[in-house]
Amino acid sequence: MAAIHVQIGVFVFICSCLIPTFPVALDESKIDVYTTLKAIYGLLDFYRSEYRNMNLDGVFGLRVIEGLCSKLIEEHNRGLYNHLPDNLFQELKKIQLEAKTTANMALPYIQEKDPSYFKQFTPLIGSAWRVFHSHRIADITIQKVQINIEINNEDLNEDQIDICMSKLIGTDVDDPPCTITNKCWQMMMTPQQNMYILTHQVLYFSLAEQVYCTESMNQMAAQNGRGDILQIQHELCSSMLKEVHKIILLGIPLHLQDLFMEQLFICGSLGYIDFIKLNWLKRMLSWQFSNGCFGEKLSSEVKKDRKLLRTKELKDGCESHMTSVAGAALIVYLRYFIDPGPPGFQVNFESNEEDQNERPYDDFDSQISNAHVEFHPVFQQKLLYFIIIMVFLVLAVFLIRRLFNQRQIALKKSFL
Repeated sequence: MAAIHVQIGVFVFICSCLIPTFPVALDESKIDVYTTLKAIYGLLDFYRSEYRNMNLDGVFGLRVIEGLCSKLIEEHNRGLYNHLPDNLFQELKKIQLEAKTTANMALPYIQEKDPSYFKQFTPLIGSAWRVFHSHRIADITIQKVQINIEINNEDLNEDQIDICMSKLIGTDVDDPPCTITNKCWQMMMTPQQNMYILTHQVLYFSLAEQVYCTESMNQMAAQNGRGDILQIQHELCSSMLKEVHKIILLGIPLHLQDLFMEQLFICGSLGYIDFIKLNWLKRMLSWQFSNGCFGEKLSSEVKKDRKLLRTKELKDGCESHMTSVAGAALIVYLRYFIDPGPPGFQVNFESNEEDQNERPYDDFDSQISNAHVEFHPVFQQKLLYFIIIMVFLVLAVFLIRRLFNQRQIALKKSFL
């Protein structure tokens, strides 16, 4: 019997030595990577089932997913992210193809429902979004620049912004592509804006890059003493970061969830790592419906206040705009998981929220500094667990056979 106890002790010791090869913090970081992928797949499943009912605004999120996946895949093909396993980029290829295919399937239905609006913004949803900048940091100490403009706040509405965007895109019949009128410039540079107006101001300057009007925009900026498009984006996203913090302090009310995700997407895509926090990702994931979409149950009075929001209510409380910005924000977060950034511009996923009780992991900071340490085990853990299970089974079978043989020997001796 003593020999049997020794064998069991050795077995337990071996198993205990194998199991700690998975640090708790790494395991938790793995969950967020896989959960983000799962959320994106769920969203794509919803898109695939509802593509006939999506509007232009909803399809925009698919083009962001398609474009950012393409960028990451191309960078991997050029030798970047070699510390990450190839199967991650196989997943990105699947996501990219699914987003592209579903968006293309939705286009004829959007054109049929609203042909004039479709014609006006075809360049916006006809191909992948490609405006993604290198890592940079916002500056919340920047004071909003006061400039002499004569714009009535009533002019800052969705229709006027649509006109300015169509002139920039080149779908306005009266003007060639890259047209930036003085009125549109003043409107988009109006200081002290917030919420949806502010996000659409940033989107306007991102759109200039998307449709190859960066040079024209830089010339207009230089003429008005505003540097260039990068400086303008910096001022706007720095201002937007202040608003994000205010929304966080409010607890992200239900009616501001879509705005919050729109803010994380638009400035996160421009490289601002300040908009990337693990807590904020967890909040977004908690808002996803079981069918993969995002939506709100708001009164019609609240929705009337959203003068810049072109949304469409879908089945089961889903909304096209909220689902669109959620998909865009999720793929932006996935980008930073893959590419946390160079030293000095590296993402710190921990939040600076005042409510520290919501910090999910105490030692996440010590793990996030090395992307390859953080994510390499993520995609090998199934294999490693499989090895442990196989070792466990082999040892278990060995011990059972030893116990059985010793029991047989003991029984034979008892009969002699």
